[in-house]
Amino acid sequence: MIRSGADVSAVANTAVSVVLHEYLAKYSTPEAAKHSSEAFVSMQHFEEAVKKIRIQREMKPGEKTTLPQYG
Repeated sequence: MIRSGADVSAVANTAVSVVLHEYLAKYSTPEAAKHSSEAFVSMQHFEEAVKKIRIQREMKPGEKTTLPQYG
């Protein structure tokens, strides 16, 4: 699946986005900064990122516009 530096970058960026979405869903108040140490990327996030990227690559070009990137 991972064939280039761009692939590694896509996985890392997607994993970070997953963490940010989880964090913001959990702490949507201005006091969220107090809990910023809880936002870290785990192996589970990388695995989820790989799955999301794999799904997107297997889709036909017209289908990509109908599926949200993260969610």
